[in-house]
Amino acid sequence: MAEVLRDDRSEPLTSSTGPLTNSTDEARELMDVNMSLLSTSSGGGNQSGRINNASNPNDNGNPQQQDQRRVSSSSTDTTNSSTKKKSFSVTLWIVFTIFVTFRASDRIFLKDIQNGLQRSSYNLIWANVIWPVLIQLMTAIMIACYVTYRRMQGDLTYDWKFFLPGNVKASSLGAVPMMQLALFSMGDQLNAAISAPPSPFVTLPIQSVMTNMVIVYTAIIAFWWLGTRYRQVHLIGILLIVIAIMVQFGPAVTNNDCSEEGLSKGLCFSSYKNTQGEWVELTTAAMICWYLLFGISFVPASFGNVYKQKVYA
Repeated sequence: MAEVLRDDRSEPLTSSTGPLTNSTDEARELMDVNMSLLSTSSGGGNQSGRINNASNPNDNGNPQQQDQRRVSSSSTDTTNSSTKKKSFSVTLWIVFTIFVTFRASDRIFLKDIQNGLQRSSYNLIWANVIWPVLIQLMTAIMIACYVTYRRMQGDLTYDWKFFLPGNVKASSLGAVPMMQLALFSMGDQLNAAISAPPSPFVTLPIQSVMTNMVIVYTAIIAFWWLGTRYRQVHLIGILLIVIAIMVQFGPAVTNNDCSEEGLSKGLCFSSYKNTQGEWVELTTAAMICWYLLFGISFVPASFGNVYKQKVYA
């Protein structure tokens, strides 16, 4: 320590005003002055910061203001999220109601046509010739309405070329290859072709519930092909479909009456109406064949659904 003091005293201390003497008192005095200057500048800066904060209450450095802004922003986000959820819920119920109504009307309409045509040959022509052509015509009408709507919105790039293959406006990803489009529709076409022959031999109420098997098949195929995993709500939905089919089959099997009186009243489960409008009893093997054929007719449609998801996922 003494050596350090001697070394410090051997060299004169300097400042901005000039050289100082080697006295220890003066050195200490200089250190005290420097320390006081440092503390003054530090304290002054803090006071200045406090004054600035007080003079500007909206400064972002104020923790209270920041907390209030966070709360306000969080409240706004929560309100927007709640509004979107309510809007989505209302839209979902509207779409669901329209879908169920149209689906039921479609089945009733088709059954009425089948009963009205009487002969199975008429039903065959209707299901495989007239119905596919009319479906394409109705699709073209819907597309024309969409093109008209887009042109009314000011987008004149939508014109008659929208109906042509390879149009870039066909999807958000551009033109859809024709082979891919053919694969998309192949499952639906196979479904229509396979389900048409057994339709006259399967009652309308059972047809209505069995058509929902496409959801079950789609879930199973997506599980193995796409590796899709489901939550509890999905499994409950699949279970409800299976239970609905069982409930529909249950009374028909338990109350089965194939006597002449029961046959005339349509109480025989294994019966169907012939071309003269009379109930005719099927053999057990024929009934199982028609019901199985109708049930598996939805497998191709399910493959088509999963393929579409795989392509556009």
